Amino acid sequence: MLIPKLGTARVVDQAIMAEARKKERRNYLGMSEIGEPCMRKLWYSYRDPDKTVDDPRIQRIFRLGDAVETIVVKLLRDAGFTVWDLDPATGKEYRVSDLDDNYGGGIDGVIMGLPESNKPHLLEVKSASNKRFNQLVKSGYELWDDKYKAQIHSYMHYFELDRCLVVVYNKDTSALYFERIAVDPFEAEVAKNKAKLVIGSDEPLEREYRKKEFFKCKWCKYSEECWG
Repeated sequence: MLIPKLGTARVVDQAIMAEARKKERRNYLGMSEIGEPCMRKLWYSYRDPDKTVDDPRIQRIFRLGDAVETIVVKLLRDAGFTVWDLDPATGKEYRVSDLDDNYGGGIDGVIMGLPESNKPHLLEVKSASNKRFNQLVKSGYELWDDKYKAQIHSYMHYFELDRCLVVVYNKDTSALYFERIAVDPFEAEVAKNKAKLVIGSDEPLEREYRKKEFFKCKWCKYSEECWG
């Protein structure tokens, strides 16, 4: 049964989209997505990185992610850890870029004072549904998601950090998952080489999957362009 869209809902959607359109549109390939297995999807993403900006639901997902990050940072600070979620040198978000500013990203922060080591760690905060969270508990972070794995190793490499603390927040139960991960320079190099290929190609790269009906293709935001 379809739920009728109230005028209030439309006003909320309009407001969140008005706010989203004030932000500068991204014009680079993100380190947060370079672990995507499909090279063609990455090729399209580099050329139209903000395709979902006009979807209020996606914007709400972004807002929820920001809220979870704020909660986790406060929990860590309340526990006595030192967390920098802004670069002390600039007072702005930590950013890094490479390949003539065509490849880059921003980190959640840097944390110090962990019982396991007092060295600074990259801080990476994610949120997940209960189903995804349980998969993470069984597999560990690096086997859980290819994009997340490439992201943390790229960030550790560029910020010259030896370790990362990942914190994943279960959106259904508020359970927390913690894991420390050591940098793997090879993973960062593989990611950078993928970025070079995506940025440098004038033609769409090869698809990872062979059928339009495959669920990852069916739900891909570039499906129409890719298969059309």
